[in-house]
Formats: sequence, structure tokens, C-alpha cells
Amino acid sequence: MDVKAVKYRHRKFSKYKDSSHPACKTANQQASKAIRLSRKNSGRKLASKIKDNKKLFFSYARSKTKCKVQVQSLVSQDGTVMNDARQIAEKFNDQFASVFTVENLQQMPDPIQVFNGTDDDIIGRARD
Repeated sequence: MDVKAVKYRHRKFSKYKDSSHPACKTANQQASKAIRLSRKNSGRKLASKIKDNKKLFFSYARSKTKCKVQVQSLVSQDGTVMNDARQIAEKFNDQFASVFTVENLQQMPDPIQVFNGTDDDIIGRARD
């Protein structure tokens, strides 16, 4: 309802080009009322779903925070404190790169040897 009211308000304003016109005033009042009701209803929906969907609540709370969490400093394993953004990024990159493994592509199994069947068997298994 609120989207329709806002579009209606824009249409009226583009038609009359005067916000003091009576049609523009009523459209503006209707749109403002619809937006207020929509915000109120979204808060009620959030409150009713809070026990079932905690992720929804925390995403709402995170969107309302004014400060964003940033890494200010990082302490390496040898005890040195890093404040430079580039050093911190390189340290995180080293950590994440150490988790991944490099596969040997020469010893990959042949897909034909792994699956013994016809094309109809493949399609039947994909549908299941």
C-alpha cells in the first residue's frame, strides 16, 4: 500500500508541479500515513517473529548501529602489534591461504570410471 501511495504522490506532483495544490497535499498526507503504518507493521512483524527467527532480529539490530566494526590493530604470533592496514591485510591473507590445499590435477579420477551407467541413469538421478 505504501509503495502505491508514494507513486501516486509522485504522479500528482509531476502533474501539478505545485506542492500546495490540494490534490498534492492529500496525496502527500496519504503517502506519509501509509509509510508510518508500514514502519509500525514491520516493527510488529519483527517482534512477533523474534523467537522463531533470531537472525532476523540481529540483522535488524546490526542495521541500526551507527558504528561499524573494523580491525584497528592485530597482534601477531611473535607478539608484535600491527596497525598498518596493509600489514593486517597481508597477515589475514597468509592465514586464509594456509587453510587451502593445492590439489594434484594429475591424479584426478576419470569421471567415466567413477560413474558406470547410461545417460538415462544420470538424468534419473538428477531428477531425484
